Formats: sequence, C-alpha cells, structure tokens
Amino acid sequence: MQPLEVVLDTNIWLRYILKSQLEKLTLLVLENDLTVYSSERFIAELEAVLSYPEIANRLTLPASEYVYFHRNLAVVSPVQYAFRGCPDPKDDFLFDLAISANADYLVTEDKVLLGLGFVRNVKVISLIEFFGLLKTG
Repeated sequence: MQPLEVVLDTNIWLRYILKSQLEKLTLLVLENDLTVYSSERFIAELEAVLSYPEIANRLTLPASEYVYFHRNLAVVSPVQYAFRGCPDPKDDFLFDLAISANADYLVTEDKVLLGLGFVRNVKVISLIEFFGLLKTG
C-alpha cells in the first residue's frame, strides 16, 4: 500500500489533544505510514484555537507543547496555491495546504467541508471514513 498523504483539520487535532490521545495519534500516523501536512498558516490557526478560553481551560499541558508536538508529527509544507471556494472563506487555508502538498485526503468533522466531496484531487472525508482506509484506527 502506498503511503497516504493527508491534512487533518484543526478539529481532528483538537479531538486528540482534548482527549489526551496524542500517543494514539502518533501510533495512527506511524503504523499506517501516513504523511500529515501542515503549514505556518495552519499552525497559526491551531495556536489561535488553543488560546480560546473554553479550549485553554481544558488543556493538560501548555498550548506551546501541543504546537511543538504538531510540528514534530506533521510535515510543514510551503503553500503555493490559493483556493477560493469554501462556504466559509476562513477554511480556504485547509485547501491551500492540501492542494499545495498534493495530499490525498482532507480529514475533517466539519459537515460543510464534508459536503464538498472532492476539491481538485483532494477527497474530503470524515475521521470514521479515514479509519476505514487504514490498518489501525
């Protein structure tokens, strides 16, 4: 099986962070030979979300530790594409990244994004659908 190249939406990262399952996420990536892409814009989004009071109050580590973890698990990729077409323009950066990185999938729990199906050559799928593609979940 060829390695899968993916972008995990911020909501997927938050799921693993808030449930204290970063080890599980690491195993998921390593055991399934995944390449997870990120960008400086993505990291800025993650930092912003982690600073929301309703999120920050639930963190067991400083936000900087989660950002450090993210930078080490993901490949920070340059973004060379500007997508304009999300129903919510603030989500365009996810497709900028996925298209620039030539990712196979954008994994999200955002129902609006899931409704897009395919954008360029990137398939938008839920986490449950993604688990169905993998050896372990």
